[in-house]
Amino acid sequence: MSSLAFVGGAVAGLAAAGLGLAGLLGHEWALQIAWLVPLAGLELRMDPLAGFFLLLIGATSVPASVYALDHARGEVKGLVSYLAFLLAMGVVPLAANAPTFLLAWELMALASYALVLHDHGERGVVRAAWVYAVMTHAGLASLLAGMLLMSASTGSLRFADWQTAGPGLDGATRSLAWLLLTIGFASKAGVVPLHVWLPIAHPVAPSHVSALMSGVMIKLGIYGLLRAGLEWLGPGPAWWGVVLLLAGTVSAVKGVLYALVERDLKRLLAFSSIENVGIVLIGVGTGFAMPLYQNALMSAVPIRRCASRFAGRTPSQCAAGCGGAHRSAPTGGAAYGIPSNTSAL
Repeated sequence: MSSLAFVGGAVAGLAAAGLGLAGLLGHEWALQIAWLVPLAGLELRMDPLAGFFLLLIGATSVPASVYALDHARGEVKGLVSYLAFLLAMGVVPLAANAPTFLLAWELMALASYALVLHDHGERGVVRAAWVYAVMTHAGLASLLAGMLLMSASTGSLRFADWQTAGPGLDGATRSLAWLLLTIGFASKAGVVPLHVWLPIAHPVAPSHVSALMSGVMIKLGIYGLLRAGLEWLGPGPAWWGVVLLLAGTVSAVKGVLYALVERDLKRLLAFSSIENVGIVLIGVGTGFAMPLYQNALMSAVPIRRCASRFAGRTPSQCAAGCGGAHRSAPTGGAAYGIPSNTSAL
């Protein structure tokens, strides 16, 4: 049963990567099923930005699922949550209206919460899941407020209508909507000071789930910042970019400083994720602060890391104790080592 689920996850990842690559190369499409989601129906749309993130999701899901075939062999608990997690992450960049987006975003949050709770009998797991649930739903509340404001201001729940009407809204409304959306997306991305859940929840999740959370899920927060700032609201004032630039700088510095002194491998990787999100945010903030470069930002934003973890196949999670891991876990060691040494795109 578990093998079938993880093989399905790997196959779905390959399909998602193929669709994402096609979208990135300009093969756009749209799908609408009016009865499936309340208020506005299910609506999906492929464009190059969605294609890039769908490619990232698919390319990360494959090694994570392959690793789980061995690491989680025979386990039934968490299989539904794992597949729901993959599905929700794939829908998020494709969502073309607010109900579809929020439904996928919440499913992603609930599925990942259940996965963080996987080993709930171990010390600290319940607390970590509770902190994660509080932070992710605080971010959801901010997103919901921002999207309700956009819907009320534009008279539509469709993102295409936001893209048309958003730049024409008055400055105060646009800035308030941007601020609410930014808080929600930054919380998911692990941006300082909204990062507190990441070094707590990341270490207690199963290794393949940790890889997906840090390699893909938090990057969807960056996706949201790009979509909101470049499309839904149109080019904004320079202070939007300055805020992102400062938040990115603080995140990058704090993440790398904590990572340098951390001994637990999974916590080290969590702080490394915060650092890397900060570096990405510096680039995004610079582009937002300099409107002439916003078009280039759409194709040049650096997103990195597609790695699976191999904790459990080494004597400990101590970073110093992972030398020679390729001998005890050749697949996991390669999946960790190759991205770790090519992490700066």
